Amino acid sequence: MALDNGSVFEFRTYHYHYAHHPRAIVLAKQYTAEDFTKLGLKAPSTPTLSYKLIIDDYVYDVNRMR
Repeated sequence: MALDNGSVFEFRTYHYHYAHHPRAIVLAKQYTAEDFTKLGLKAPSTPTLSYKLIIDDYVYDVNRMR
């Protein structure tokens, strides 16, 4: 899905929904090495961003492609 600002997202979750040019809210959370360490996981070398899109009443897990 491409947004008007040029951002492109790939959906990891699916809801059947059809809307022409819907409004979308982009949520992003940055995870640091400290966050991974607290969870007992190996920390990546760079901060990791997790994205979600809210479109109408649906929340989608997405990967940002650009």
